[in-house]
Amino acid sequence: MIDALFEKLHRNYDLTKIKAIGGAAQHALVWWKSTTVPSLSSLDPHAPLHQHFPSHIFSLPNTPTAQDTSSQTHALAIEALLGGPDHMAARVGICANASMIAAQLLRVRETWPQEVWARTGRVQLASAFLGSLITGKWTSMGEAEACASGAWVHGANQLATPTGQGYWDEGVLDIVGGSREEGRRVRGWLGDVDVSGGSRRAGNVSRYLVERYGFDPGNPIQKLSSSNSLTMFQKLLLRLSPLTTWLPTYLSFPLLEMRFSPLGLWIPYLRQHSIIFLRVFIIYSLILLKTQTKSGNILQSLAAGMSFFQSLRI
Repeated sequence: MIDALFEKLHRNYDLTKIKAIGGAAQHALVWWKSTTVPSLSSLDPHAPLHQHFPSHIFSLPNTPTAQDTSSQTHALAIEALLGGPDHMAARVGICANASMIAAQLLRVRETWPQEVWARTGRVQLASAFLGSLITGKWTSMGEAEACASGAWVHGANQLATPTGQGYWDEGVLDIVGGSREEGRRVRGWLGDVDVSGGSRRAGNVSRYLVERYGFDPGNPIQKLSSSNSLTMFQKLLLRLSPLTTWLPTYLSFPLLEMRFSPLGLWIPYLRQHSIIFLRVFIIYSLILLKTQTKSGNILQSLAAGMSFFQSLRI
């Protein structure tokens, strides 16, 4: 997919005119094997990226996306071990959700074959992975993404160091790894976190992209981030409709997401976010009013929306 994107850009545009590159990716993980991987700074420009990075260099080639809710039970398990949602939120800034890194890591350790965990040597967020390919060097996640991991103590937290420096919560990592030794191993996988707040550039475009596609070698690369934070920032800038401003990105289409996950996993989440879902209910009813009750019978529309949410038995 990345190869196809760059090929299309190269065919249709003068890439020397691009003055900067930034972007975002899903809050999903890339699992590298502990074996030697190709040097990012010395890739052969005559070969496409997918030839440099075949599937066998990844310990988990097909990783879950941010919309995969199968790790929700693992997120709730972490939350329970930390003392519940309030204690977890006070400690790492968030409570249980299926997309947090800690839950995804724990699910792989507990449900996938043991060799997947054993042969892993590095874990990157998809945004850091793309940033590494574009800059030709290893890049780390930003603090905004670390704060959504369920394992990071933000610098503004009372539990942070006196200098206000954030850090990986060893207790959470030990839960994820199953032991202190494995927790330290997970800490090494995740690496350091960029706490510059976006002020530090990821670097310049890689030699590979310059020689293969004709990018300007001085082209700066801004730190890539998760799609959640970038989408919310975009909504604030563009001042979109109240529907998109009210809802975080993972709730943009909540009715569709719930169809692809066991409903029992959503019940605690729905209760916790009852105000948001009340807004969703009102919007859903108004949509029904517009599309199904052209006669203007708002009571019929509201009844249709209410019947849906009553079916959830919250």
